[in-house]
Amino acid sequence: MGGELPSLGGIAESGQVSAETAGIPEIAKDYHELNRRIRRAGLLETRDSFYLGKYGLMAALLAGTWVLGPGAPWVAGLLFGLFIQQAAFIGHDLGHNSVMTRDRGWLFNRKYKRAGTWAIANLCFGTDGLNWSAYHERHHKLNLRYGKDPQNNHMPWILYEAGEFDDYTRRHGPITPLQRFWLRHQHLFVLPLMLAYGKFNMLVKSKKLFIRAQYFRFLGIVAHVAIWTALIVRTDYSFGFFAIALVTCGVLHIQILLSHAYMPRFTEAEQHQLGWIRYQVLGTQNVETSWYDDWFHGGLQYQIEHHLFPGVPRHNLRTIRPWVVEFCRKHGLPYRSDPFLVCITDMVSSLYREARKVEYLETREVEVRV
Repeated sequence: MGGELPSLGGIAESGQVSAETAGIPEIAKDYHELNRRIRRAGLLETRDSFYLGKYGLMAALLAGTWVLGPGAPWVAGLLFGLFIQQAAFIGHDLGHNSVMTRDRGWLFNRKYKRAGTWAIANLCFGTDGLNWSAYHERHHKLNLRYGKDPQNNHMPWILYEAGEFDDYTRRHGPITPLQRFWLRHQHLFVLPLMLAYGKFNMLVKSKKLFIRAQYFRFLGIVAHVAIWTALIVRTDYSFGFFAIALVTCGVLHIQILLSHAYMPRFTEAEQHQLGWIRYQVLGTQNVETSWYDDWFHGGLQYQIEHHLFPGVPRHNLRTIRPWVVEFCRKHGLPYRSDPFLVCITDMVSSLYREARKVEYLETREVEVRV
């Protein structure tokens, strides 16, 4: 299959571009040169001090949650939600082989990556890190392909682009009345859904680990729920703590959506025609940040850089940004980057426009079947 990456960090580490870029040699040549520039500058190397700081931040957030729980449950809920969010960011980095890269010690030793993934993803974040890494690798290979990108395929509950409707009904049949109602009002539901339901959805999906007898990985999820339970019991106002923590960590699901939510979707043929480099940029959106909120986005704000060079550790993405901006300008590729609230507004507006098409799409589908 054209456009596939050898691994989550493989294209930056190997310096290879997929064969489909052979038809556009200038952009492939410039991509190779930019890749070499990144390598020569040492920007594929992980800075241990960066992650030591992140581990320290997580420890401080969890300790603050425990201490403040009885007297200040609202603040404790905020801190615990941020703890979970920061764990998700490190779990993402682990999946891209940009944390545990050494052959010495234990904290950054690649030999212990599976154990580290279990501790950060399963225990601290509450999702199975190994399964997530496999899905995320497929997302990078098939970014926004109809029905194939496992992390940006939410039909029949979110319709990002009209073409997804045709693809879904062709493979699964007509949507139900409930799904029809939901899609027509998706712009109203999407933010509450992400804030309140995203966490539950991940936990429910984790039951597959038990069914598949992957008990140790399932135990990590159970321990994560136990942490929630212990903290909820400890607080003076359990519901307030729970609600604030849930909404705070739920912001992560919105951050993930914003990276691709209103970008164009592609068929397999379109992706082959565009080539890997072009469709990665066309299907990706950055978020503008400043010194005070950069930490809050965990590297997700540099999605264009990350999708082009997934092997670059997140603390180096800001450094390569000017180079990527120039690369996109030279080859006529849009470099989309907007403030966080603007991105949310644009996403909701885009979902509203697609929601208005649902009735027409259903009518056309009926006519086609008849």
